[in-house]
Amino acid sequence: MTSPSSSNGSPLDEPYLRGNKPGGERCFDVTVPAGEMFTMGDNRGLSFDSRYRGTFPLSSVISRDQGSDAALTTIGLLLVLGLLLLPVALVFSLIARRRRTDPPQPAGYPAWVLGQTPAGPPAAPFPAPPAVPAPAEAPTAPTAPEGP
Repeated sequence: MTSPSSSNGSPLDEPYLRGNKPGGERCFDVTVPAGEMFTMGDNRGLSFDSRYRGTFPLSSVISRDQGSDAALTTIGLLLVLGLLLLPVALVFSLIARRRRTDPPQPAGYPAWVLGQTPAGPPAAPFPAPPAVPAPAEAPTAPTAPEGP
């Protein structure tokens, strides 16, 4: 088993590896041809990398990581902002709790909503319908006298 080496051919010092195994769980020995690259995943024990797939041509590289810390900075700033706003949120919650424990004040609702009896007779919700005259009796036809 050979350990990964730096660009000058000397072995890399990798004290962070579990069990001090430079290739993860699988031993390998490889010579990288000119114009090719050997890749290894971050999780060497579970990565499907050059140890299994072989080397890759340098022309397959489409970009290079510039190592920006913008995401970490943003998360840090949001954390600090949240910690600064925490006392303000606590004060507002205490104010809201105090207002909730005050007795309710009447809001100018009608008496029937508040359970009070209104003065005077209750108003009819609809006007009374007009009186309908009784139907007249239909005239009856004269009947013939009953005779002897």
